[in-house]
Amino acid sequence: MHASAERLEEVGTPEDVDDAARAGFEVFVDALSEVDRDDLESLEQAAADESSLAEIYGITEDEAADIMAFFEYANGTCSEADSQSTGDAEG
Repeated sequence: MHASAERLEEVGTPEDVDDAARAGFEVFVDALSEVDRDDLESLEQAAADESSLAEIYGITEDEAADIMAFFEYANGTCSEADSQSTGDAEG
């Protein structure tokens, strides 16, 4: 996980990412760089919401909301790119 955090930090985010998603990316990379085995086990069992993320990562719920915004951005952007690359895009 720590190596993944380093790679994410090197790559960064696209220029068009919104402020909340960018802030979430930064908080996520910081948290990921400090995660340990117990944290990973807790994440597997946790609900994907701000309160659970805040508790596990030791961050505020506002920071956890930013992480969720980053996840939503990444999931939407990656899904779009996958659809376009396979010719499944609508429109």
